[in-house]
Amino acid sequence: IDELLPLNSRILLHLGEKHDPKGLILPKDPRKRSAAIQYAFFQTGGVGPNLGRLGAALRKEGEKNAEMIQIFSTEMARLYGVLDRILSDGREYLAGDYSIGDIMHYPWLKVLLDLGAKEITEHKRATAWLQRIGARPAVQRGMKVPE
Repeated sequence: IDELLPLNSRILLHLGEKHDPKGLILPKDPRKRSAAIQYAFFQTGGVGPNLGRLGAALRKEGEKNAEMIQIFSTEMARLYGVLDRILSDGREYLAGDYSIGDIMHYPWLKVLLDLGAKEITEHKRATAWLQRIGARPAVQRGMKVPE
């Protein structure tokens, strides 16, 4: 089954399983663990592929496929809304505590946040969540690699 998972998912699950004895990014508690994995897969099955396809459609040389841009833009708008609703109960991170779910979303959505894209910034809870992740010292160090 490992071959079916995207590489970033496999790496984070491996790190959580083998190198996170305290359960900081992959909780040991079964419910919290399940939530962390759920949000990691939300990224690999939703945000990642749709944002990737949207980016490819926008970067395409020559005539752009307006229908594909509309399809993926609409789906990303829906997914931003889902993230905002998940965070609407006041939790700081997707699974409650910081986890692999947050780690997997951040680099994809940080680009939009850095650009000030209204598609993400109009979702205040999602924007605040991304800012919380970005304020973490380890995330700041990690985002500088390979400097």
